[in-house]
Amino acid sequence: MASAITGAVVINTILRRPAASASALTFYRDAQNNAYSTHYRQSAEYYDQERRWPDSVFWRRRSGLLMSARAAVESSNGAGASLKPPHEVSHVRLAPDARIALRPVLEWPYVGRREVLVTDGNARGLRFLYGVCVPALLKEIQKKPAVTDIVSGYLKRPQGHNSNSDMVRSALVRLYREGVLIAIEPHEIRSG
Repeated sequence: MASAITGAVVINTILRRPAASASALTFYRDAQNNAYSTHYRQSAEYYDQERRWPDSVFWRRRSGLLMSARAAVESSNGAGASLKPPHEVSHVRLAPDARIALRPVLEWPYVGRREVLVTDGNARGLRFLYGVCVPALLKEIQKKPAVTDIVSGYLKRPQGHNSNSDMVRSALVRLYREGVLIAIEPHEIRSG
């Protein structure tokens, strides 16, 4: 169903906005690759849970899939490093691989190009998280690293008018846990 809906938007874009055809096709390809990766990880989890036939060649061949899938995710987002609990973090900065880039996104009934968060592990990008416009949030982080300043700055932006501080803090926590944001001490703030 998701492929059909995405395909319909891509075809609509190609027919009605031919100049955006390349972006629409890129969006579709990336969406399909993302769906494949998601289903692969889910299948690996199912295979890992099977314990009835430990000597079966079929199940032995599949037993390492989950560990391979987890290792790929962890290496792409830097997991494994010890994190301070989010409630102890007062200042953050972007991880070295986190950046804002233009990517094709779904804007019903077309595919358009908008700013998204891109990392080495997510080249497709992320535009919204918990109703928060992630690129606008990242711009606030680049201005002032104090979490309180980031939250208040985002809420003053046009993109933040339909948000509240809990939504913004939830987005910050998620980005921190995924390695997009790195905790810093107040004395580590670079001037200039």
